[in-house]
Amino acid sequence: MLKKRGLFIELTIISLFLFVFFIHSVLASGFLFNHNLSLGSINNDVRQLQKYLNNNNYIIAKTGSGSKGSETTYFGALTKAALIKFQKANKIKPSVGYFGPITRDFINKKIIKQNINNTNNNNTNNTNNTNNNNNNNLNNTTNNTNYYTLGGTVTGLISAITLQNNNQDDLTITPGNNSLFTFPTKLINNTSYNITIKQNYLGQSCHLENNSGIINSSNVTNIKITCSSNAYPSNSGGGSGVAIYTLTYTAGANGTITGTTPQTVYQGNNASPVTAIPNTGYYFVSWSDGVLTAQRTDTNVIGNISVTATFAINTYTLTYTAASHGSITGTTSQTINYGSDGTAVTATPDTGYYFVSWSDGVLTAARTDTNIIANKSVTATFAINSYTITSSAGAHGTITPTATVNYGSNKTFTITPDEGYNIADVLVDTVSVGTDPTYTFTNVTANHTISTTFAIAFTCGTDTVSYGDQTYSTVSIGSQCWLGENLNIGTKVNVGNSEPSCHDVSGGSYYWSCQINNNTIEKYCYSNNEANCTTYGGLYEWAETLQLPYDCNNASSIDNGNGTYTLACPISGTQTISAEQQGICPTGWHVPSFTEYQTLAQNADPGCTINSNCNTAGGKLKATASHTPIAWDGTDIYNFSALPSGNRTSGRTFVHRGVLAYFWSTVPYSINSLTAWSVSLGLGDSGIYGYYDRDRAHGFSVRCIKN
Repeated sequence: MLKKRGLFIELTIISLFLFVFFIHSVLASGFLFNHNLSLGSINNDVRQLQKYLNNNNYIIAKTGSGSKGSETTYFGALTKAALIKFQKANKIKPSVGYFGPITRDFINKKIIKQNINNTNNNNTNNTNNTNNNNNNNLNNTTNNTNYYTLGGTVTGLISAITLQNNNQDDLTITPGNNSLFTFPTKLINNTSYNITIKQNYLGQSCHLENNSGIINSSNVTNIKITCSSNAYPSNSGGGSGVAIYTLTYTAGANGTITGTTPQTVYQGNNASPVTAIPNTGYYFVSWSDGVLTAQRTDTNVIGNISVTATFAINTYTLTYTAASHGSITGTTSQTINYGSDGTAVTATPDTGYYFVSWSDGVLTAARTDTNIIANKSVTATFAINSYTITSSAGAHGTITPTATVNYGSNKTFTITPDEGYNIADVLVDTVSVGTDPTYTFTNVTANHTISTTFAIAFTCGTDTVSYGDQTYSTVSIGSQCWLGENLNIGTKVNVGNSEPSCHDVSGGSYYWSCQINNNTIEKYCYSNNEANCTTYGGLYEWAETLQLPYDCNNASSIDNGNGTYTLACPISGTQTISAEQQGICPTGWHVPSFTEYQTLAQNADPGCTINSNCNTAGGKLKATASHTPIAWDGTDIYNFSALPSGNRTSGRTFVHRGVLAYFWSTVPYSINSLTAWSVSLGLGDSGIYGYYDRDRAHGFSVRCIKN
């Protein structure tokens, strides 16, 4: 029993020893915070906060004021930024850089805990049970620790005075603040205190009462400081006639001064600190006497000082860069004053590309950045244009693919008819391009369409074509396939005498057009006799042949160089035709171009040229003397069976039946708006001839050629 009681007493003594050791360790090595701090605060708590942040890797500054070992008493923007990082890292909210009760309590607890850990580490040689008791006692002590303030009154101040407790925790009191004072740092119970004067100004003498003792479970409020005028400065060593100097600190434009200005200081004494604070958007440059630090404390004053802090506006750089396939118009590198606006820039894509966005998310190519408060570097990105080529196929075949094609690329389409069918026609952007089974778009710079139709497989020379009320034979000559008879389609109109049944398309030269109903196919029959249409085929004006409005019989033309022609028709306006215009021909067939007539002549008479030396081609294409029901004087070795159908003139007469055959081509004559190209065969002549001067209002035969 006695042994157990002795052990209990021993453990109790050890616990009390560790408690006292803990209290002294906190006072010796841990500063506890008691003041709220914010931007602009100036006191020793700021210096201790900077030390705490620097020591815990929340660096105020790498070099200069605020850096480790050079902490200051001024709470500036760098201190605020480091505190925000600390608050965010420790999930203290709000994380705005304000050192208030929440953050202060958090750090104080960490300081206490750190000292507890240090105490434990210093006693690692004790037994495990003793350590456990120590920890329990210290934890209980920590949880029940109370803090007490240290303060009192001051009277008679002539100028500022700086106090210290235990040679730290600076407290500066100014004449306008000379009633009650409280030290910024609270103390733990049973802690000793000793209040001394660190700095006295302007030759005043101050007497301290109740300025030392031990905290005894209550706030200390009875410290008394009484000051009075003294002919000598406190650190001058006495003597009369000591010079007094005035220190004036002035802020230039765009800044302010914190601290006392002006100050009156005896010779050899030190001034109180002042700090040059720039306005938002500006920075401190220097004092007019060359001092380069915003905070200054003039020491050992031996003359008047009048200095001005200068400030300059912050400048920022705007950098605009274009990624590949584009460029920037405007100034790409701009230096802009704080709060000012940049100048306009525009991201311009290369040909075939489009603007996507700026790297900061701006979606408009043109931008003007305003109210600049930071550097900005952005890049414009671009992407290649893509185009859709839409393909479609009629019944009995396919076309592949439907494709999206990048700018400038090529794309080939394949057309495949079903078994027993042929390609009837291929249209690219609604214009026929023939019947080839492949088509390639090259250097694509726009959307396109391609479509195809199919027909039952056709054998030229064997198969026939039904069109209207008539069936036509077919003739294969070289690579060409022709109808074996002149076309006979449409409603017969008679050759009238005047308006309104006919119109003079020449405007006074009596070039009469009587095929004036633009909504139906109209034909002339020689001598106005339908039987002649049955025998020879119909006679058609040039505009009617191509299914153009009748006023296009008098229209200037332009060769577009791509197989098309543009007509300026006086009433119906601009019309565009193809050299292979279907006109009044059946689907899959078209009115021949003059070039196709040239090919026909060369197939019949190799190497010849129309109007030059095609001396036998015409005879080979004309019907023979035994042809029925109408005979002619040709050899007809290809079964083309051209007949001497004659023609209807623009003067409203029928001529040349039994003598001549005229056939329209699709090609207008560019020099004369009233004429177009045609070919003719004649009685007693084996040649084939081309004409550019035949009036478009003439009625000629039409022989169709397969697409």
